[in-house]
Amino acid sequence: MDRDDLKDQITSHWTQRTDTAALERKLAAAPGADRARLFETLAPHDQLHAGLMEATRLLARWADLSVGSRVLDIGAGLGGTARFLAEELNCRVTAVDVTPVLHEAASALTERLGLTDRVEHLRCDIVELPRSEPYDAVLLQHVDMQIRDKDGLYRCARRCCSDKGRVIWHDWLTGAQQKPSYPVMWSEDGALSFLSSPTEFCKGIQSAGLELVSFEEIG
Repeated sequence: MDRDDLKDQITSHWTQRTDTAALERKLAAAPGADRARLFETLAPHDQLHAGLMEATRLLARWADLSVGSRVLDIGAGLGGTARFLAEELNCRVTAVDVTPVLHEAASALTERLGLTDRVEHLRCDIVELPRSEPYDAVLLQHVDMQIRDKDGLYRCARRCCSDKGRVIWHDWLTGAQQKPSYPVMWSEDGALSFLSSPTEFCKGIQSAGLELVSFEEIG
């Protein structure tokens, strides 16, 4: 399977798993809701990762983000993390995802919440990301497990991060069982699953020129 075929399969997988109609119904039920209520309404749906909002808050602390930080969110999904960082910390976030349905829904939600001045949505592969000034932080939540070219991913993350910035991962790795029981959230039969062991993951990010500051296994 070449890179384009893999990208097409990943796009198809997330398109089938994304219920934008449910989000529209939730928002339609609260037409006059204030921003806080809208964020609360969206939180169970637009945080496409384990731990939901609690995990996003933890990543923000690990990234040591401050007001005005420039953040790159790789594999941003529906944009929940990007909007949270923009709203809570006034960060300027570039949210990147390859799946059209996720990109379109994320863009619409960001506009609904009035955050287009702080959140930019791009639909592209990370290797196609336009060159820009380095980011203060690069975030990846549940991206690594579907990427076969991990060396390429890690090098891109390093390239996009400033010398004093941080790259923060929140992802699935193999455990003692080695292989998960399919289907799982990111793969029906294992065809889209490229899990690393903790050792392989740590070696990979260090080979990309990143210094491993902290590693925490949960599970």
